[in-house]
Amino acid sequence: MLPALIFDLDGTLWDACKPIAEAWTEVGKKYFGPDYEVSEELARAQMGLTMAIIGENLCLGEIDPENKKKFIAEAFDYEIEYLKEHPGKLFENELEVLCRLKEEGYPLYIVSNCQAGYIENFLPLAPSLFVDHMCWSDTEAPKAVTIRKLMERNGIEKAIYIGDTEGDETATHEAGLPFLHADYGFGSAVSPEGVAYKFAAIPEQIKVICRNLGLDTNTQDCLEFKEMLTSKYLTSSQIEMLRVKANEIKEEEIKTARIGVIVLADSFVRENGTADAEYDAFYSYFQSLISVNSEQYHYDQSVMMVMPLIFLLTFFQYFVLLGVYSEKDMASMGNPFSGLGASGSTNPTA
Repeated sequence: MLPALIFDLDGTLWDACKPIAEAWTEVGKKYFGPDYEVSEELARAQMGLTMAIIGENLCLGEIDPENKKKFIAEAFDYEIEYLKEHPGKLFENELEVLCRLKEEGYPLYIVSNCQAGYIENFLPLAPSLFVDHMCWSDTEAPKAVTIRKLMERNGIEKAIYIGDTEGDETATHEAGLPFLHADYGFGSAVSPEGVAYKFAAIPEQIKVICRNLGLDTNTQDCLEFKEMLTSKYLTSSQIEMLRVKANEIKEEEIKTARIGVIVLADSFVRENGTADAEYDAFYSYFQSLISVNSEQYHYDQSVMMVMPLIFLLTFFQYFVLLGVYSEKDMASMGNPFSGLGASGSTNPTA
């Protein structure tokens, strides 16, 4: 059974900071005077916080306790009304990706630290795509509790939470779920199980998490190779460089192991240099791709026996970067393996 996908809203499914700032500013002028203004940046800084904290942060001047309470309540109520006519903006390719996920069988949900009525303003932008949603007003509890409540209400056993802030990550792990960081959003993450630099990268990152954690994906893992080149250690420009390299590799070359998949990572390291942790991530990730591609391209037994030697040789090439081995040493090491070319180099660009 596919895991449920539970999305955060602000910074993950839409950007509503501009209309929210406008709504809060309009209400604030009534209580704090004509100079009161909530900038879009200030509004963005509130995303992911609880309503109680946001209310305190919006008090940009002196106000007595009674009027303070009225202001906060009115600001949140008017925000809901204002968003009905001035909704937030979806991210690039969002509807296409959400439809794809639903078609593949993933049940979609939303959990957000917001007031009642807020998520309902988003749903018309993605009609009939989400099974259920829950917000802070439903539980008046931390997000981890709200996540578990939604799972209990819908009989969900396995799920992945997708959010954009460190607070989302903390709540997700407290709820016992893996976290997919929406890096295109408003915040950062410390140790997510996956990272999507843009909305279109979410489906493949979900599959990576499922493979790494042993979740049942129930979908075809053998996708186009270029669609699988993502890592939380890479910048978008580096990912694009890897995609270009992947497009240069022909199916027959992968079949015969003349260019092993792991060598693609090694080539990138040799040309650009990288830290140890990043190389380790390359190594682990491409090892998983070897397994996937062995099914897709039907490696025979003799080819698969060569793979461990390629892995070993790849590490030797990495030592060249550190000055442990020379290129001459590498050439002599590569000669015994017919699949590596006459020069003995495992670098496909050499």
